[in-house]
Amino acid sequence: MFPYDKGREEGFRRIAERVAAYRAREGREGPSVGLALGSGAARGLAHIGVVKTLFDAGVKVDLITGCSIGAVVGGMVACGIPCEEIARIASTINRLRMLSYTDLTLPIKGLMSGQRIQSFLSEQCGDMATEDTPIPFVAAATDVLTGEEMVLDSGSLIDGMRASFSIPGLFVPHKVSGRLLVDGGLVNPVPVDYLRLARIDVCIAVNVVPRVDRRYIEEPSAIDILLNAFDIMQHRVILSRNQPADIEICPSVEQVSGIEFWQAKELIRLGEKAARDNIGKILEAIGR
Repeated sequence: MFPYDKGREEGFRRIAERVAAYRAREGREGPSVGLALGSGAARGLAHIGVVKTLFDAGVKVDLITGCSIGAVVGGMVACGIPCEEIARIASTINRLRMLSYTDLTLPIKGLMSGQRIQSFLSEQCGDMATEDTPIPFVAAATDVLTGEEMVLDSGSLIDGMRASFSIPGLFVPHKVSGRLLVDGGLVNPVPVDYLRLARIDVCIAVNVVPRVDRRYIEEPSAIDILLNAFDIMQHRVILSRNQPADIEICPSVEQVSGIEFWQAKELIRLGEKAARDNIGKILEAIGR
C-alpha cells in the first residue's frame, strides 16, 4: 500500500514489474491489457457481465484495478473465482439476504460495521495477499483523516476490498496499517490511470457511475439520498480527473438504484450487452 501522490513512482514500478512477470509466466505476447472497474454500488454488478463477456471472447487481462464495488468484483476475479460462479453468487441476493448483511453498529462511525460482508468475502477468496492474486490486482481507497488517495497493491486482499467499498456514513471506515480508509470513489472512482502508470498498452475502463439527472426516484429513502449524493460527487471527480481510456464501457444502469443488489441478473445482462457493443473495438486494439 502506498499514497498515490508520494509513492507513485516506486509503487507503480513495482506493479509494472509484477505485470511483466505475470505475462512472462503466462507466455503472453502482443499488447498488454488492463481493466479498470469503477465504483457504483449495486450497479457495479454489471462488471460481472462485462468481464465474463471479455473472457469468453478470449481477451487476456494482465492487470485489474478496482474501486469500491469494482474492487470487490475485480478482487474476486483476480483471485481466480470463475465469472460464472461470481454471477451465481450475485444472483442469489434478494431483499432478505441484503438484510442479513446489515450489521448496525455503535458507537456510530457508520451505519454498518461491514464485518458480515467482509466475512462473506473471506469465505469466497480465502486468506490471500493482494500481491499473490493469480491475475495482478490493485484497489483504490481514501485515507479519511488526511484525504490521501491510497493505492492498495499489497497486504490482505480482503482488507483492500473492504477498505475500497467503505462508503462514508454507510460503512465504518476500515483500518489498514494504521490508516483509516474509506471508499476510493471519493478520489478516483474509475482508476484507469493506475493502468497507464503500470505501463499497460490497452486500457479498458468500465464506468457504472450514473448521471443522476437521468434517473428519477419518486420516494427516495435515506440510503437513496446518500448514494445519490455520492454519485453526484463521483461523476464530477471523473470529469475533473480527465483520464481517458482506450476503450470505455458504460453499461446503461441509470434506472437501477445503488441499493438494488437484488437486480443482479438484470445488471449482469446490461454489462454483457455493453461489452458486446464494444468487443469489436477491443479486439482491434489488441490485434485480434
